[in-house]
Amino acid sequence: MTAVLISDNGPHSADSWANAAAEYIFAISPDIASGRLIEAKRVQIGIAMALLPLFKSVMTAERDNLKADEAHSDKALGVDAVWVASVIQQIITLAQTSPWKDKLSSVEWVSQAINDVTSFLHSVQQIERFWHADTNPDNKSAKAFKATYHGISE
Repeated sequence: MTAVLISDNGPHSADSWANAAAEYIFAISPDIASGRLIEAKRVQIGIAMALLPLFKSVMTAERDNLKADEAHSDKALGVDAVWVASVIQQIITLAQTSPWKDKLSSVEWVSQAINDVTSFLHSVQQIERFWHADTNPDNKSAKAFKATYHGISE
């Protein structure tokens, strides 16, 4: 499954990211059993709400780092694995009253959710770096970062 976010000439909002990640890690099939759709959406919204502070924090930290460090775009992407695991634990807890408590507590789902959320957070960092490059064309590090993905523009 692919998630695509569209924004009006700028980075995506934290709630857009959290919602997209929730829809991705807890996808609701069009063939969901009768009578379970609203409950599934409740769980999905709970997941998005649990993820929202994490996305806000990563976005804010990335923006602050880009402002404070001219060479930040040269650094590796990275997020706090402990915080990601903590948020996944919150999701497991909220799912305990749902029909999907066993699925969302399984080692396989937890492992995949951690990987997927981390990937989304890395995408947040990349988008922030692209936006920074667009709005700071004289920053050599940002310009080089963007060229890595979009080619040389000179």
